[in-house]
Amino acid sequence: MELPANLYHWLVRPEWFANKYINIYLNSNYSFKNKNVLDFGCGTGAICTNFEPNGYLGVDCDSKRINFAQRRYPEYNYKTIGSSHFPVSDGVIDYILIISVLHHIPDSNIHAYFEEFKRILKPDGKIILIEPYICDKINFRSRLMCFLDRGKYIRREEEYLNLFQQHHFNARTMKKYSQLLIYEKIIIEANQVQ
Repeated sequence: MELPANLYHWLVRPEWFANKYINIYLNSNYSFKNKNVLDFGCGTGAICTNFEPNGYLGVDCDSKRINFAQRRYPEYNYKTIGSSHFPVSDGVIDYILIISVLHHIPDSNIHAYFEEFKRILKPDGKIILIEPYICDKINFRSRLMCFLDRGKYIRREEEYLNLFQQHHFNARTMKKYSQLLIYEKIIIEANQVQ
């Protein structure tokens, strides 16, 4: 069952949650001042306040979540996307954030998104990926996570890294952590092979 945008915002991605599991890491490791950021799969916009409004664009395929985000954070920019094409000029994005999105997309559909990532990123731009991942060392929790999550494409660490490599990105694992004792999460940073 799909949650309405307001319930999703308050139950699944409340501000305290985004702060604890996403914002603190981002702000401790990156400077977003005067940077252009694309938040791919931004949902209800829960992390937009980490960025300058004029340099932020949140995109999502769910127009209800985009409308909620626009009402809640009116100074930020949001767009509903219906394809893999982003409403962004070539080579203007410093950071692409992918937070809990790729595990909803099958490998067969990912290629077009990676082509867009390459098109819109600056030569020194980075992708920051935060996703659930299957950790074989914690088998029971990984199986429970896969059962509970609506995303059907939760991958292993090496599978995420291989996706980037196949699309000509250098990628490295930055951090692994447990979230709410159920989810195993991984943070990967990637940049284009020059």
